[in-house]
Amino acid sequence: NTTTAVSTPPPKPDAVKSPPKLDHASEILNNEDLEFLQEVLGPNCSESWRLLYSTTQSGRSISLLEEGLVAEGPSVVLIKDSTGGVFGGRASTWLESRVKFYGSVDESFVFCLRGAHGQVRREYWRSTGSNENIQYLNTSLGETSMIVLGMGGQLPDYFAWGVDRNLERVTSRETVTFHNPVLGEGQLETMEVWEVSPLDRNTASQEVKRLALKKEKRAAAGGGSALKTQEAKRDMVVLEFAGHEFHSTDQ
Repeated sequence: NTTTAVSTPPPKPDAVKSPPKLDHASEILNNEDLEFLQEVLGPNCSESWRLLYSTTQSGRSISLLEEGLVAEGPSVVLIKDSTGGVFGGRASTWLESRVKFYGSVDESFVFCLRGAHGQVRREYWRSTGSNENIQYLNTSLGETSMIVLGMGGQLPDYFAWGVDRNLERVTSRETVTFHNPVLGEGQLETMEVWEVSPLDRNTASQEVKRLALKKEKRAAAGGGSALKTQEAKRDMVVLEFAGHEFHSTDQ
């Protein structure tokens, strides 16, 4: 029975730490959730978390999803489904869209914060080392898999959790990657991705350094981050309604 691999958080340290500070309000996390994830992440948890992508802030756009995730620090993906379930996973730095799994076997895990109907269920499952199918991001058109983002399991559509290409549905299966139970399934109500520790350029691979530099040049040229781009467009709409005129807009 794969559900027997459920782990519980390590004992709390004597010194009580404050939960991480978020740079945006979360529609999913409460303080108890933050404290739980902080314990599981351990020393790999920063005191401040940065929102890389959310369906609320950036819309259901796979291009903005990829732009937000790629070449940033380790992150936590949070999914809330239509039944009230909340689950996700901790992933290492996301790379550009590709057809194969990758990721850190030693540091990755999937978790559940709430089951169906919002019932509290704070558990997590670390990688078993059975395979290296840790994390998956593929925004390319024409792929046989219906999943654009996921963790664990195997292709084409068998994931510990996986989000479809429209960012509208989420599926979950038991996997040998994490020995996890089904985490939740149905309509995707909200998704958030938080950077839980900054990208370490000293230890990053050459590919990650290249992607980070590419992203910085794009931002310097006016592209900005996925969140900043969406926020700027939303602010522009507000200003246009207020009577301000703009001669060009970013399409």
